[in-house]
Amino acid sequence: MNLVKLTLMLLPFIALLSNYFKIHQLPEGVLMLTPVCLLLLSLGFPTKYRTQSATTPRIIITLFFSYIFFSSLYVVLDTPELGIKPVLVQGLSFSLCLWILISNHLNKENLTRYFSLYCQSTFVIAIIYILIVIPVLLSHSGGRGWAFVSTEVLPNRNDMSLFFLVALCGFVFLDFKISRKLKLIAIAVIVVALFLTFSRSSYLSLFLLSFYFILKSKHRMGMIFAFIVVIILITSIDGNPIVNRLEYTFAGSTEGEYDDSTSLRVVIWDHALNLAFENPIFGVGHGRSPFWDSDYVGEHAAHIIFAHNYFITQFFQLGIIGLLLTFFVFAMVPVMAKRLPAGERNFVIATLTLFLIMSMSGDPMYGYSKFIFILLYSTLLNSITVISTQSPNISDHSNKGT
Repeated sequence: MNLVKLTLMLLPFIALLSNYFKIHQLPEGVLMLTPVCLLLLSLGFPTKYRTQSATTPRIIITLFFSYIFFSSLYVVLDTPELGIKPVLVQGLSFSLCLWILISNHLNKENLTRYFSLYCQSTFVIAIIYILIVIPVLLSHSGGRGWAFVSTEVLPNRNDMSLFFLVALCGFVFLDFKISRKLKLIAIAVIVVALFLTFSRSSYLSLFLLSFYFILKSKHRMGMIFAFIVVIILITSIDGNPIVNRLEYTFAGSTEGEYDDSTSLRVVIWDHALNLAFENPIFGVGHGRSPFWDSDYVGEHAAHIIFAHNYFITQFFQLGIIGLLLTFFVFAMVPVMAKRLPAGERNFVIATLTLFLIMSMSGDPMYGYSKFIFILLYSTLLNSITVISTQSPNISDHSNKGT
């Protein structure tokens, strides 16, 4: 097993453990270094295969991470009291971007083989997560029982729910070497785990993805039936924590107020956009808070670095240049996916859609989910090169979605 596969297999475990480390005040940075080190070590194990194409996507991803790195370096030099953490974290991302750029010996594997390990690993994590969360909910029945999940089990629910969502897309579209029955069981378990994250952005993502699943899946009627059953079950159970979560959100907004999380986001977005329009070209620098140079004092203001909207974060920290580079990076994904077999292409488009949706209320490219995107991007670089260099007789390794 190569180190890239090992990284994809361990990544869901690392992300889940990281959340416990946040709760118990243990050194999370040790875990963040694990996937970075594994990927960098993979440079020491070259194969006989050498990539020759995909120059434009390589240049764009390099410019993207380089710009973030040098922006964070500027902030550290200009504001030493912030410490070296901003530039250190982005330096690791910069190293990964260099790995993508200079890796002329990526393993000759297709996307399905890589992400099958990731999806199966996430399936195990989903089972563990369900076994942890259910006792917590039972011990805090009624009211805001879901709130205890975020304080006792999974603080960063957006990050972890994205892991579940990507794995769900993998089980739906990729052609794994497992039985259809086992695949359906895995899908059901991951959906249950996803609902138990109580992440509203993940609920929205799942709702929108359901239409894409129905449109692209071979088993449309089965997907429609499952979709209807899930909706009926959720709405018919009186007082269940999922409905309670949604009611709490919208009940406050009808009175002109928001729940704690939404209220904080509105304040952050307002300050971040003001900074963006005051510094439209280069932004204020990566790593600066939306409340930088502001007299706003809130309970969490000192600890907030990102805007809880990835596009607003890029705009106020990196300016229009950084925002455009972000869009170019995302735009390269469907361009590279065009030449993939149908199942893999649907998986890539669904995953990209997830990142775009989750970016509206979070910053998935700055958490552990960033590694999913980096590995997907680098795998795409390799996959399109494999396809372009194969003869027509052996190029068809199509995946037929579930």
